[in-house]
Amino acid sequence: CLKIELGHRGIAVTSALPSPVATPMLAAQLRADTSVYPDADDYRRLESTGKLIAPHTVARFYRWLLVDVPSEEYCAKTWNVRDEAHHPQWLGRDDLHANVEPPYQ
Repeated sequence: CLKIELGHRGIAVTSALPSPVATPMLAAQLRADTSVYPDADDYRRLESTGKLIAPHTVARFYRWLLVDVPSEEYCAKTWNVRDEAHHPQWLGRDDLHANVEPPYQ
């Protein structure tokens, strides 16, 4: 809806998925009972396999997306931090899951 409402004003709109990010909010979700939060087991599995993403890595992704991606490309799709196709452009050789350490709990 925002693309339609704001496009004629030259405002670029997209959506981006940061993935599970190692934050205090996620820590609460990790402790939640699955009867209250059904995705808790999935998030605990990501944590135990080292697949959470550090906040500073997500910030790098959003900075690249907002500053370096041309408007037409930016608006053309939904972006996902886990999509390896664009990792060389902003992540380089770094590991997407590196430097995730408590105390995000």
